[in-house]
Amino acid sequence: MAEFLSEAWIEELDHAGVVVDDGPTFTFDQVVTDGPGGDIRYRVSIEGGRLRVRSLNQSGGASVRGGASVPGGASGAGGASGAGGASVPGGASVPGGASGAGGASVPGGADATLTTSFRTAVELATGRCDASTAFAAGLVRFRGNAAALQAAAGALTALAEGLAAVRARTTFPAGTSDGDA
Repeated sequence: MAEFLSEAWIEELDHAGVVVDDGPTFTFDQVVTDGPGGDIRYRVSIEGGRLRVRSLNQSGGASVRGGASVPGGASGAGGASGAGGASVPGGASVPGGASGAGGASVPGGADATLTTSFRTAVELATGRCDASTAFAAGLVRFRGNAAALQAAAGALTALAEGLAAVRARTTFPAGTSDGDA
C-alpha cells in the first residue's frame, strides 16, 4: 500500500494501466501545497487513451519546497467526484463546466495547473468533500486552458473510475480519519 501523494503512490497511478476511449490529449500539473514534507507536484497526461503520471518533485524526493505553488488547482485520489465532476489522480477534481483563466498559459507544456492544499486533497481523495463544492469554495484553483479541460472532461471521469483500485490501496497519513483507522 502506497501512502497518499508519495513517490510510490505516483508510480502506482502511472502503472495502473488505465485506458479510456481515445479522446483529446490533455496534460495538467497537480500541485498539493502544505504537505507533511512540503509541496508535492506531479504531471498527469492523457494521450492516445492512456493515462501517464509522473513526479515533478525535485531530485526524486517526496516534496518541493519554496516557490513550488503554482496557482490553479484540484484534488482527489483518483476517487471522489462531485456533482457533474471528475476526480482524477491524487487530486485533480474537475467540476463539470470547468472555469478558469481560459487560454492562460501554464509553464512546461501542461494545458493546466490544478492546485489545492494537502488537507483539501485528503478530503477529496477520501470522499469527504466533493470536487464541485471544493472548487466553488475556492479550495481548488485552476490556471490554464479551460476549453482543453472541458474537452477532456469525459476522459477524466473515466480515469477517475479506473483508478478506484489504487484509491482502495492508498494509505493516508496519521491525523486524518483514514490514517487513524
